[in-house]
Amino acid sequence: ATAGEWQVALTTLQQMAADGVEPDLLTYNTVLSSLRYDAEVDRVLMLLDTMAERGVAPDLISYNTALSACQRAADWDAHERVRERMLADGLYGDVFTYATLVSVCERCGRPE
Repeated sequence: ATAGEWQVALTTLQQMAADGVEPDLLTYNTVLSSLRYDAEVDRVLMLLDTMAERGVAPDLISYNTALSACQRAADWDAHERVRERMLADGLYGDVFTYATLVSVCERCGRPE
């Protein structure tokens, strides 16, 4: 997915549901990735909620993608919400997680 394609990705996800096809983790991660490119943080958070409601547990890729959207949007509060949720789900960061943390701190002017 690239910038500007998130509308198509979300429409496709909605069409899958309308056709009775249950999206899997890969499908959700692909849509999350499309949202990340345009820093659609609110939609990313809603999609994480939708995944949980439909019984699809986000994995580290899901959370790293969500964190990347927060970084692109320079949204510290959303970044913290995603990190807290990730930790609550028993997932801990990898190299990408920590690199994103450093970048979001820089973008948000938070030296900690």
